[in-house]
Amino acid sequence: MESEERIDGGFVDQVADLIVDPAEVGVEDEQIKASTASGGKGRTLRAYNVLGDPEVIVVPDFVGAAEIEHLLKLAENGWEPSEVGSGVYRTKNEGQDLENQVSNIRTSYSCLIEPGHSDVVTAVELRLAALADMDIKFLEPLNMVRYAPGQFFKEHHDGRFRPITVFVYLNDIPPGEGGETFFPELNMKVVPRKGCAVMWKNIIGPQQEDHRMVHQGLPPKSAIKYGVNCFFNDKPMRRFIVEGSGSDPSTPTTSPTTFSAKITTLDPAEIASRYPAKQKHEGPGLCLRRLRISQDPPMWIVPNVVDTREAGRLMDLMDRQQGRVPPNGWRVPEGEDIQELMADLEGRLAAAAGDPGQPPLGDLELRRLPAEALSGASVVSRPKEVKPCRAVYLFLHDIPSDGAGELLFVKSKLQVRAREGFAVVWDMDSSEHQGLPPRNRARYGISCTFCL
Repeated sequence: MESEERIDGGFVDQVADLIVDPAEVGVEDEQIKASTASGGKGRTLRAYNVLGDPEVIVVPDFVGAAEIEHLLKLAENGWEPSEVGSGVYRTKNEGQDLENQVSNIRTSYSCLIEPGHSDVVTAVELRLAALADMDIKFLEPLNMVRYAPGQFFKEHHDGRFRPITVFVYLNDIPPGEGGETFFPELNMKVVPRKGCAVMWKNIIGPQQEDHRMVHQGLPPKSAIKYGVNCFFNDKPMRRFIVEGSGSDPSTPTTSPTTFSAKITTLDPAEIASRYPAKQKHEGPGLCLRRLRISQDPPMWIVPNVVDTREAGRLMDLMDRQQGRVPPNGWRVPEGEDIQELMADLEGRLAAAAGDPGQPPLGDLELRRLPAEALSGASVVSRPKEVKPCRAVYLFLHDIPSDGAGELLFVKSKLQVRAREGFAVVWDMDSSEHQGLPPRNRARYGISCTFCL
């Protein structure tokens, strides 16, 4: 290190021997293929190893101007103070060991973008997977970041549970104006350049941290810096395929914002048949698809969360817990651990809600609404003092079209029929709902809530 200078707030910025300006990188190292946002056509991006060992890969023009504008628009109303993971990492599960909280080592603002939120987001995610040479299922939700003048992220490591980090700069910061990504152990700074991506590995082996890759987000002096943190985890982060906006049946019958007094009934099985999976995956719950059925309020359906055998065992469990002889023909074999299925189901429902690492607020609530019930479940909405929440209701069996038992969303005048293995997902702050009584048989389901 050559020298030190002190910046507002006591942040120490050390002068680096190597300044990497992506605008000046010009020696080809390797090539990667990446899809454009429009799909179909491909373009070649050039990736340059600017250091040697360890590899630090720079990809100029990784995202285009229209993509940047789209990403910034998505984050426009979602900025919140950035958090850092705090705790002791013992179990190789950061979701259990580390708690995200605001810290004085990081003063920026962040906004998470839901996987596959739009065609543009999906295209960027696929491009990141191609660059990192990792399956997209290991990619965490894109983490937008914003640094106002003087804001920073002090020295840190992204975690040994994240094999690869890609940081994408969304605007230019002129050299000498701060905002660089600084690697003190490598004595190297990267100058923010609009559309450029920088990629590095955080580990030297499974769960073995590479301490050389500690870094800082230096404070810009006079401009706002925008970027995207793109983390690849060593555990699958998504167990579903999110359909892009171009294929979502966001208005399968009529726009939810123009409903009259008439209730519109949706059959999730019929909707799913119109928007088939683009890939095939073996086994239930291994890869779930979310299909948007309403833009405002936001609502989704998720097919195949459980298969017929699992649904039967869960209904069997409900009957036994409530002292009834199970009428469904399913019997849990002696010694079979139904709790293992319940634990796995928590992960599936979290994935359906949009955050595979988020545990439910409480135990999964097993619900059985009797046949010929006089009334449905009471209308439920989120209390104003509670954090924003997303609810999931999983139907465990089909109810014929004339058998009632739908899930009714009061304000939008929209109801969803009971179909085996389908989950309905909605934001609780915008959708009051009611479980309508079935006519000829009980309705079995599972309900849970997740914090956003």
